[in-house]
Amino acid sequence: MNEVACHLIENVIPQVQVRQWVISFPFNIRYLLAYNPALVTETLTIFIRIVSNWYEKRARKLGHSGKTAAVTFVQKFGDGLRSNTHFHSLFIDGVFDVSVDPPVFYPVPHPTDEEVGCLVKRVRDRVLRAFKTRGLLEGAMVDEHEPELFQRLTGNSIQQRITLGERAGLKVRRIGAIKGLDNVFRIANRCATIDGFSLHADTKIKADERDRLEKLLRYTARPAIALERLSETEDGKILYRLKKYFSDGTSHFLFDPLEFVEKVMAIIPPARANLLRYHLLYAPHSKYRAKIVPQKKEKSPNEVPEHRRKTWAQLLSHSFAVDVLKCDQCAGKMEPIAIIVDPAIIKRILNHLGLPSEAPFRSLPRAPPQGMLVDQEYSQCVGFTEAW
Repeated sequence: MNEVACHLIENVIPQVQVRQWVISFPFNIRYLLAYNPALVTETLTIFIRIVSNWYEKRARKLGHSGKTAAVTFVQKFGDGLRSNTHFHSLFIDGVFDVSVDPPVFYPVPHPTDEEVGCLVKRVRDRVLRAFKTRGLLEGAMVDEHEPELFQRLTGNSIQQRITLGERAGLKVRRIGAIKGLDNVFRIANRCATIDGFSLHADTKIKADERDRLEKLLRYTARPAIALERLSETEDGKILYRLKKYFSDGTSHFLFDPLEFVEKVMAIIPPARANLLRYHLLYAPHSKYRAKIVPQKKEKSPNEVPEHRRKTWAQLLSHSFAVDVLKCDQCAGKMEPIAIIVDPAIIKRILNHLGLPSEAPFRSLPRAPPQGMLVDQEYSQCVGFTEAW
């Protein structure tokens, strides 16, 4: 994810303000999108067309004409290892007037809550109309060639149910304090939802906030599972800690090993499915792309050309401002001579250097203070509940 973010910052996104648009879908649409890349492309095209039209119309009201650009990350996962196909689209927050050379950027004011509501309603209407035209909302399967097991895994993953093992058909076990919400839904600024379609457009990055933009890109390009939030209980079960508590107080999910494997299988993208898409002025076939992307500096004939893929040392230096190849004693440049992966040799080297050779003990995550102990077997967790 660091390499993708670095590439977009240096070679794609110009130094203009950027806004993130996130669209998610109801359960039946998620199920149809899960293993059908053609449907994902069609749905994404509808969404991009609606948002880009809003930018162009807003710019015309301000007396400017132009086109916008966007890059989209297709994410197939959600919190708690749930299958949830949704889109993170980063639009330049304005339009480029491509009738002049070089193109001129014109920013537009942020959308109002009413405009976001109109846009999500338009997305809902057009997506449902496209799906109904193809007969996909009358019980058609995702793909007749897709094994039935994967269809069951996907459907149950979306509903957070178990497919295999002794607990088949039951809800995934949650750990946390359950709070009654009385079906109250809170909608943030520039965020609207209708019939399961949800659109969020409140994240804006200013032109000079390149570090913040790169952090957002790393977030949207992140993998589905955060290994540091995985732990194993004493009886061999898998505990997955959520980054943020759910509105009902859930802080962890508990899986048997087989349950964990099936949840991972359900969020694996289909083969040859492109999860990073470029649109409009960013599109590879756009004749204006080279005019708006960051321009590379001209190199002298004697300069060594850069590798297309950055090395691990370059990525560490770019992301954390740490030059791992710089010698602490003479400040000279070091060259890697070997990669050691044998645990026994690594331990001997660390012991010889007087460095810790054993992994530090990691205590279990702290449970919510408002919870209640309800099960002696998992006394380290609070508010353990199991939905049957």
